[in-house]
Amino acid sequence: MKPKLLLFDLDGTLVDSVGDLTAAVNGLLSELGRPSLAIDEVRPMIGDGVGVLVRRALAARPGPEIDPDTAVVRYLALYESSPSAHTLIYPGVVETLATLAELGYPLVVCTNKPERVSGALLQALGIAGLFTRVFGGDSFPWRKPDPRVIGAILKEFALSAADALFVGDSEVDAACAEAAGVPFALVTYGYHRVPVVEIPRTATLGTFGELVPLLTPA
Repeated sequence: MKPKLLLFDLDGTLVDSVGDLTAAVNGLLSELGRPSLAIDEVRPMIGDGVGVLVRRALAARPGPEIDPDTAVVRYLALYESSPSAHTLIYPGVVETLATLAELGYPLVVCTNKPERVSGALLQALGIAGLFTRVFGGDSFPWRKPDPRVIGAILKEFALSAADALFVGDSEVDAACAEAAGVPFALVTYGYHRVPVVEIPRTATLGTFGELVPLLTPA
């Protein structure tokens, strides 16, 4: 593989953020007088954007009617107040990204988390400087798995689908890459909801560090 641009999902690929996402979800549920959710209940709700996460959480703990937009705004306020207290960077991510940056690869985040929140999280974790750009779920009129997200990013960099590699952890990422015609490397950890064997990909990464030899074979 000789891509000219590397795209990365965020949650479940670069960072394990389920602890802080769960804390924000449970903060919202507590304010609404609803029972909390366990981390293992929240994990499969992640990956389709904030609005979907909040709707899934509210559906899992039913209660009096609440405006969905109001709930999302409150959730985001809770999450932004402490986005990194329980979030961990996956092993090998920092070293691998630094190596790839030194090799001259532009590194771009492509996540369904809002752009400003994503940037704030990367800053809090000390790795924002490794990325050329951060694109979130509100950067375009579309969200993953809509292939127009990747198409818009490629247009900004004046590249074709064959010039990029997308690295992600879920069927959402895989579907987005496949529809956009971009090669996809699947990390086998993370927040996928279907078995790994069912997720289409060009390459499989058991650890994030395996990305360097994939791009720079001996």
